[in-house]
Amino acid sequence: MLRDSKSTVSVIALLTSLFSAPVCAQQVAAAAPGNTPESVESIVVTGSRVITDVANSPTPLTVVSAEQLLATTPSNIGDALQKLPVFQGSSSQRNGSNAGVNGAGDFLNLRNFGQQRTLTLLDGMRYPPSNANGSVDVSTLPQMLLSRVDVVTGGASAVYGSDAITGVVNFILDKNFNGVKYEANGGLSDYGDGASYKVGIAAGTGLFGGRGHIEGSVQYYHADPVYKKARPGGAANYSSYGLGTAASPFVNIQQGRLNTESFGGKIACTACTVNGQQFIRDNVIGPFDPGAIQNNGSVSIGGDGVYVHNTEAIASQKQAEAFVRMSYNVDSDTTVWVQGSATQASVFNWFFPSQIDNGRQTEYYFKDNPFLSVADQTALGNSCFAFPTICHVTSQQGGTNI
Repeated sequence: MLRDSKSTVSVIALLTSLFSAPVCAQQVAAAAPGNTPESVESIVVTGSRVITDVANSPTPLTVVSAEQLLATTPSNIGDALQKLPVFQGSSSQRNGSNAGVNGAGDFLNLRNFGQQRTLTLLDGMRYPPSNANGSVDVSTLPQMLLSRVDVVTGGASAVYGSDAITGVVNFILDKNFNGVKYEANGGLSDYGDGASYKVGIAAGTGLFGGRGHIEGSVQYYHADPVYKKARPGGAANYSSYGLGTAASPFVNIQQGRLNTESFGGKIACTACTVNGQQFIRDNVIGPFDPGAIQNNGSVSIGGDGVYVHNTEAIASQKQAEAFVRMSYNVDSDTTVWVQGSATQASVFNWFFPSQIDNGRQTEYYFKDNPFLSVADQTALGNSCFAFPTICHVTSQQGGTNI
């Protein structure tokens, strides 16, 4: 965001010489004969737009050092930035319900206008987006080598383009870091699950008698999932039935079940003695408990019907990051450098809508399956569904069948 001060001075000085009227000292009147003229110092007026104080910036600017951010949130600079009021609306949650985007990273959102409208820079250069919408996961940045974060909190699209409508966030590297530092932290939820840990190491040293420098970092983060059934609200399996009208209002219940299906598969056949029963385990037929049927419908309280039991409230996450930068001072005004980075992020969870509805998954099997006992084959009869030798079951998608 802020250009090199030397080039800024020279450009502005040139503009000043072209467009500003010079201020010169007035010539002293000719001295009377016999008197010596007085010497006059020349007066030179220059102009400068070099920003030496954040308060004097032509655009609203917030500068926060890495030390200040980590003092509030030791685990992550992205999480710490989201505590600033201007970043309300940013996301930092392990949410994997949308397969189209990475919902488990740290995505900054200035003024809640959209993550893709906040331009993210690394040392003044655009950082590659993490999602198709152009948003950037800032947790993939080399956080151990950052010195500060500059935030242009006013719209900057006139300078940076339409992706900076709400502002710019510029992460500044510590390009002269010398030594070695490391970090390691971890934790558990209050329920003893959702374990997570983060490890990283960074190092830097001078080269070629101090004219060159190299620094790099490696970080890895892992977090276990948290299942819905591991929390009181999820274990209650809230559901509802009704049409939402005066004649059929919505009624909320706990331990709701969809009694038209079962996890192992509910049998639907004609001219057989096991119609309405279920596979209680692989290849074993047993009775089906419909539970307390509500309003003569397909929703029950308790019983053997299906419900959302294996979905995850918080997704599992893995993230690896590596960064290296090498620079060389050719002379006092010229520096050449090269840098590279590699990141990999993985987010996974089982997600199902929590609300029970009337949808079902139909699966087919042959009634003369050799894994079925002779007694079960006889009980299934000779007329199953639409074909003489094929029966079908209705089960929750992903249920176990033969």
